[in-house]
Amino acid sequence: MQIPVMPLRTVNGNIVTSRITISGTSVAMTENTMGYNDLMSSLSDVLGRDVPMLGVDVDGVRKKDLSGELLRKIRSKHELWLMTGIRNAGDVMDAFHGSASRIIVPYHFTSDALLREIIELSDSCIPALFAERDDVYAKGKKKDLRSCIRTLTNMNFRKMIVFDAAGGSVRWDGLHEFTDVLVPYAATVGDAEALHKEEFGDVVVSAADLFRNASKRSEIGSCMLP
Repeated sequence: MQIPVMPLRTVNGNIVTSRITISGTSVAMTENTMGYNDLMSSLSDVLGRDVPMLGVDVDGVRKKDLSGELLRKIRSKHELWLMTGIRNAGDVMDAFHGSASRIIVPYHFTSDALLREIIELSDSCIPALFAERDDVYAKGKKKDLRSCIRTLTNMNFRKMIVFDAAGGSVRWDGLHEFTDVLVPYAATVGDAEALHKEEFGDVVVSAADLFRNASKRSEIGSCMLP
């Protein structure tokens, strides 16, 4: 399954989206934005109803906090996964006051001890690992990627999203033993298809790219995508 990801923020009371950019642990959106509802309406023509949507609260991630206005306003006809500035179990409780069905927790904002508290509170949380080569960004020094995956699996986390923090540095072909747990981020639809060939069942990919790719193969008209 290809899961669309949208970077999100509120501007003058409206939610806008664009393409997502990843650099280290920094998550941002490009300048040419469009309305979140417009893109969601377009995606409804190309996505199955059982496909979740991953929204990234770019301001919340930047500030290591929750964007209250975004949490109040965001709605989705699809299952909504939301990554925001989660640090502890209290933040998780606050985040679930919105419409998200799963909360994505940036691993480098928290600790293994706090993640144990989080998974005890809710099994609807998914850690997001920002990896560079064989390492994962964490509080303090980096950790070994494989050891981190095993530790989180032993905590009963059944899914982990992995963002390549350096663009092409992660050797996905060396992570076959974790294909049932890891959900890699793919920069393009082509990269997503390559990851499927590496036996990763679920892959996160740009919502705009997913729509464009589907538009090329069908009669669906394109909107003003970022």
